[in-house]
Amino acid sequence: MCARFGDEGKIMPNQKRSEVAKKREEREATALRENLKKRKSQQQARKALHAQTIEKREG
Repeated sequence: MCARFGDEGKIMPNQKRSEVAKKREEREATALRENLKKRKSQQQARKALHAQTIEKREG
């Protein structure tokens, strides 16, 4: 049993289709992890900057 897949409209077996889907899911998961790391580092940078400005005001 074959199915059409992707923009090219290629016909590929279901096993191959599931492998492609797994790879896509892995890529998406990796991208989500990278975005989370970036957000956390940006948040830490903002907190550090905020702490510096408070120190300047008090000092």
